[in-house]
This record gives sequence, structure tokens and C-alpha cells, in this order.
Amino acid sequence: MYRNRLGRRCFRLEEEWDSDTLSNRATNGIMRNLAKVHVIRLESTVDGELRCCAPKGLAEVMPAEIHSIERAENSEILRKVVRKAVDAHFGGSIKAAKRYIAMVLLDAKGHLQFQSISEHSAFSDGLGIVSGRSLYTLPSCIEEVVPSFSDCTRIGSSAGSPNSADSVFFWEAATAVLGVMMEAFLSPQTSVEPRDFTKINRTFVTKEPYSLKTKSPGLKLSLPQEECSWPRIDCLRFRYHPCFRLPTDPIPPSLPDAPQIYAVDNGIVAGASSGVALVLIYVGGTYRDFIEYTTKPEREVLLQEDLIRSKLPDLHRSAIIKLKVFSAGQGETIVEDFHAARNLKVQLPNGYGSAFKSSSLGPLETAGSHSQQVILHSITTGRMLTGIRVFYNSAAWDGLEFLYEDSSSQLFGHRGTTGDANNSKGPAVSDFTLDTRKGESLLGFQLRVRAGRFADGIEILTSFGRRSSVFGNSQGGSMYVNFLIPLLTL
Repeated sequence: MYRNRLGRRCFRLEEEWDSDTLSNRATNGIMRNLAKVHVIRLESTVDGELRCCAPKGLAEVMPAEIHSIERAENSEILRKVVRKAVDAHFGGSIKAAKRYIAMVLLDAKGHLQFQSISEHSAFSDGLGIVSGRSLYTLPSCIEEVVPSFSDCTRIGSSAGSPNSADSVFFWEAATAVLGVMMEAFLSPQTSVEPRDFTKINRTFVTKEPYSLKTKSPGLKLSLPQEECSWPRIDCLRFRYHPCFRLPTDPIPPSLPDAPQIYAVDNGIVAGASSGVALVLIYVGGTYRDFIEYTTKPEREVLLQEDLIRSKLPDLHRSAIIKLKVFSAGQGETIVEDFHAARNLKVQLPNGYGSAFKSSSLGPLETAGSHSQQVILHSITTGRMLTGIRVFYNSAAWDGLEFLYEDSSSQLFGHRGTTGDANNSKGPAVSDFTLDTRKGESLLGFQLRVRAGRFADGIEILTSFGRRSSVFGNSQGGSMYVNFLIPLLTL
């Protein structure tokens, strides 16, 4: 982080005040802050035959056998088993949205590096899993760091066969397991730039031993440029992550805030309450370049198409551009087609000009859903919005009815249904009144979003800074997304 000029930052672990185990020279009575390790017992057995009943197999396993899941390379069940144990261990002491768990599965035989499990990490989605295989090669105290990464003792799968293809030196095994841990615990996303953790041992030693795996001599002098390092993009993601926060940094939002995208004449505007920190540029599914806002994340940034295309090689300047916009609050928004997004406009009635549309929330192909658009009557003279009626239930909100001074109304969504199995309390209706005598007006909405796709709850924001309570399921969402009414272009 310091080499990338992002401050002297490192990921912070949960700590406890205990007897010193950092050094083997520590005498009894020396206390210090140490990383806290939680030992969690799974309900699953270690070995046995996997029992399944789904067509593709491995959909429901109770109890699940760890080694059988490994052989099937089914990350979904493995993560489900581990997450269930983690939730049971921590209970309600730590909110799930704020948990970043690095899990070492001691009962696993292999390295758990099949693709579907290595795509997740503690940084990206709160749970990173690695195997406990070769864990014994890592140093147990600070005095063993250099010896561990210099030890040329031969180890391998066949103890009696020194020429085994799997045979490596002790230091190579330690390097491999540490690299796997770094990838599983800290990698913020699928790699867009190469990460070479096979050289991570060079960070701790000045001279590299002979490599049995590559049959090549090691470096005689390990210089900083010969070490492995995180790509610049990964460091930018680390910069605003809560685990890398310094005491002087602003307090991060309690839940991620995904940037909102609005089209304008010469590009798109991306905005987030915590500020926009990073924009990744893709062409044809391949990462090409990035734009960073590390000095000070801007609440709103203008992304001009000409500027974006100038960053691409001549061969790709006319291709479809995909953007990933990240906020400082760990939110992410994907723009599948940059050119199409900047042309999203709505023609207003009665010659009032045009308005620019924001990005949509949720998939349109969801069963029972359809696209709906409402242009508020308050844009016309004499049609004053006086209140909003919200239809909701205990599971989600169903619709909004905009009420006007002339007793007319507009319905967005529907007024709720009865007989819903999830709607044990039946539909509810609440009115939110605007103080129009003092000039109060609607500012926007704040949605509680589940899995980045489904809006479970909604709040109403006004120009006076007032906000309503959450209508719908106030506990069902995993992130907040701000939806502010865009300015009209007349």
C-alpha cells in the first residue's frame, strides 16, 4: 500500500489481550495484542459416502461429508456448511454485513483450489475458505520466519520416494500455502491483472534457496522489484475497505452503497453518498484500463465517452464498452453498454423537454415483474404533489401512489395482494404527507435491497431533510441504494 502511495496500511485482524506468542523468547507474564483465532466445530462428518437427492446431485446433503464434497468440487455446499457453522458460532454478536471471516478448514485433504471456491474471498463476500494442508510449514513465531522460507528439507506425498513428482522443499510448500491464503482471504475480486504469489517468500528473505519444483537456483539477492506485489487495482480496492481503515479515515457506511448512474448529454454521471473511488473499463469481457479517484472520492463524477474511448487501443475504440463503478463504501454498479446508457432519455409530455433515466434495479426477467414508468404530474404547473401512499407488507413493499392537490393520483406498482404465504399480517397502507405550505417537496427514495437485485423496503426523503420509516421488510436487505430524482433537461 505504501509503495502505491496509499498510506501505511495493512489489513487489521480481530485482536485480544493475551500472553505473548509472537516470539518464542517471550517470558511468562508478557502481554500484548494478538490476533484472535476462533475454533469452530462443524456439524458435518469428515468422511463417508455423500448422500444426495437432486437431479444434478449434491443439492441437499445432511449431514455433509467434507471429503465427499471435496471430491465432487461442489463449492456451493461447502460454503453452505461452513457459513452455517460460522453463523451459529458468532450468532448476533457481529452483524453479517460487517463480518469478514478467513476460514481454515483443517479436515480438508486437498488445497480446495477448484475454481468455484477460489472465486470467493473474505474481502469480496465475507467468507474465504482454504485447506489446512501444509499449514505446518508456516512459521509459528517471528523467529521462524526466515528459517521456514529457507528450509530445503524435502517433503512430498510419497514419503518413501524422494523422486516423487509432488515432492518439494519445505520452503516451497510454505510459499504455496501462504500464497493460497493471501488469494482466498484478501483478493478483492477476480484477477484483472496478474497476481504472482509464487514469489511471496522473497518478501521475507534476502536470498532464495534452490527450487526443487522448477529445478532452478534461487535469487542470490532478493530486491524489492523481484518481490510479488498486489496490482494497483487491488490496492485501490483495499484503500477504502473497512479492514484497511486508519483511525483518521472517515467512518465507512454500515452497508455498501452502490453508485447510481444517470445519463447526460455527453456521457453519464455516477454518484454515491460515500464517493466514487474507482472505474474499471472492459471491452469484449476483457479488462482494459481504469480511472481512479483516490485523492478524494467525488460524490458525483462525469464519465465522458470520448475520454473513456481515448484510453483504449485503436482496435477497440469503436467496440462496446462495459464499466464497473466502485464506491468508497464498497458498493458496485455495472454498466453493460456505456453508449446505450448515455442515450437513455424520456420525452416529457406537453413539450416540457426530456429527462435522463438512471440505471435499472433488478432483472426484468424475474417472474411476475414488468417494466413500469411514471412521470410525475408535478412537473406541470398547478399539479402539486401533497403526499405519497405506500402499499406494503411484512416481506416487501408493493407500490406507491402519488397524491396531488387536485385529488388526482398516480400508481406505481400495485396496491398489494391478499393470501400471500409470506404476508402473514396482510397488506398495510401508510400515508406520508408533505408540508407543501412551507415548500417541502419530494427529494427521492432510499431502497433496502436484497442481494443487489430485489427491493424489500423503501424510505421517502424530502427537501427538508425529513425521511420516513422503512416501509416493507426493514431487515431483509443487504445494502442500501440511493435513488434521487434527476434534474430535468428542458
